[in-house]
Amino acid sequence: MRTQSYKDFSNVSKGRLFLNKSLLLRLAFSCPDGSDILFVGVHKYWDYQSLWNNPAKLCNFYTIDKYPGHNNPEKEDYYPAPDYCMSIEDCDDIESDRFQQIIMIGVFEYLDHPEKAFAQIHRMLKVGGIAIFAFTGKSEYNDQRGMDESEVIERLKPLRVTEIYLTYEGKEKPNSVMCVAEKI
Repeated sequence: MRTQSYKDFSNVSKGRLFLNKSLLLRLAFSCPDGSDILFVGVHKYWDYQSLWNNPAKLCNFYTIDKYPGHNNPEKEDYYPAPDYCMSIEDCDDIESDRFQQIIMIGVFEYLDHPEKAFAQIHRMLKVGGIAIFAFTGKSEYNDQRGMDESEVIERLKPLRVTEIYLTYEGKEKPNSVMCVAEKI
């Protein structure tokens, strides 16, 4: 397993610079064409579909979110509608062993039952498929929902964590933990 620390990404939100320009880009282009990809949690500012669907890479990109979104870009609170309008914790209707990659960034903190979400991700991920996670790190403000490196590895069992990235941005403890894990 490779662990790497990155310090001081300026004010780009919690390692998003590294996530957007390096990690996700590398993983998108390493994904076989025609693969099914699942992105957990629709966000109006971070639309990653273009990384997996562009002239050089053609995958089937799906989104899941428990909120239906708003299909009106004129609205200030515009969110695209997810392909699956349900919680990642309760998505038994989605077939098992379907996705080559599953991406979950900044969602963990909002889950009521994260262990159910991780079990669902493991169920839906193909053998040899990878999951990409970004978690808020532990801090004096976020000890309840934040995670450190050892907690990430423990929570993600039975996936095999292959890469961990820590971002500090001027703090003593990591304020984000990003990882890549493989279903074995």
